[in-house]
Amino acid sequence: MNAGDPQEVLRAILADPEFDAGWQEQAGRWLAHALRAAQRWLAGLPAVERWALLGICVAILGWLGWSMVASYREMKAPHSGAERGDANEVAVQPAWRVLAARAQSLASEGRLREAARALQQAVYSLLAARGRMAWDGARADWEWVTRLNAGPELAAFTEEAQSIAYGGADPAAARYESLRAVADLWLKA
Repeated sequence: MNAGDPQEVLRAILADPEFDAGWQEQAGRWLAHALRAAQRWLAGLPAVERWALLGICVAILGWLGWSMVASYREMKAPHSGAERGDANEVAVQPAWRVLAARAQSLASEGRLREAARALQQAVYSLLAARGRMAWDGARADWEWVTRLNAGPELAAFTEEAQSIAYGGADPAAARYESLRAVADLWLKA
């Protein structure tokens, strides 16, 4: 290779395996060949068949677009049938009602720690709904106390619920019932 000949230098550089397109170049050639073959096939069709094929393609694209819009609407409002009162749909309970029912069920089974936690989340969920906030059960307890801005009563309720749920000794039923009575001030209001 002559160091002064730019064509030889360029050939040597492009011969390096780093610049070998390999499968990409072959795929590009195959795609170009397939597109030319499809174009020749379409050009050989009579005009009526081309228009029919175009109509079929437009119908398929329209159906796909409609399906995507319908799926998006269903995703954004999954319980719209229940809100309209359709006979086939089951009414969806608010999250706080489900959590309160779960707390009652757990308490009746003697699982007071879990019941206190569910009761606490029911109160947070209800207060979030009243404040038009989205309920997110993954948020930390004290983050909810701050976000809900419900005053010192909610902070005291949270401390007691955490003491029952995470405390060292087995929680007494009387402590849970006391917590339940405080929660009912919010849940039944």
